[in-house]
Amino acid sequence: MISDTHFLHTNIIKYTNRPANFNELIFKNWNNLVSDDNLIIHCGDFSAGVGRIKDGFKKLEKITLNLKGHKILIKGNHDYFPKQTYEDWGFEVCDYFIFDKFIFCHYPLIIAEYMDTLTKNFIKKIKQIKEKNNIPFVIHGHKHSKNYPNYPNHYNVCVERIGYKPILLSEIKKKLEGKDK
Repeated sequence: MISDTHFLHTNIIKYTNRPANFNELIFKNWNNLVSDDNLIIHCGDFSAGVGRIKDGFKKLEKITLNLKGHKILIKGNHDYFPKQTYEDWGFEVCDYFIFDKFIFCHYPLIIAEYMDTLTKNFIKKIKQIKEKNNIPFVIHGHKHSKNYPNYPNHYNVCVERIGYKPILLSEIKKKLEGKDK
C-alpha cells in the first residue's frame, strides 16, 4: 500500500519537506519491496505537475512502466489523466477498493468545512458503502503531514508517513487491530 507519490511534482518538495531525490527514492524503494506478482494498491495522487517538466509525460510513463507489481490506482485529486492512460501503464483504476475488512480510498472519511461539495459528496458516498458492507477499517492518503491526527479506524499511507516506501497490508492490519504491541 502506498499513496501520494506525486511523481515529478517539483513543488511537493517545499510543500511537504520531501527530499529532493524523492522520485528516485520512491521508485527504488517500491521496486526493492514489490515483486511482479505482488498486488500494490496506490491510494491516489500518483503524479502531479507533469506538464511543467520538459518531457514530463514521457518521463512519467517510463517510471510507471518500470514499477513492479500488479497495480491498482484509486484516483486522487491530482490524478488527471484519462483512465485509459493509467490502464495503458498497467494500472487498474477505481474510485475505491474493498478487500477483507478494508476500504481503500484517497481521502480519510472525515468531512471538513473547507472541502468543495463534490469532495464532500464523494466522501459521503464512500462512507455509505463502508457502512453498508460493514467494513471497519479505512486505508487512505491525501493528508501528507505527520501532524495530522490518525483518525479512528483509519490508516494513512502517504509516503511521508510510511518512509517513502510501500507498506504491507499485514503491518497495517496489526496496527489497526492493536496487535502490534
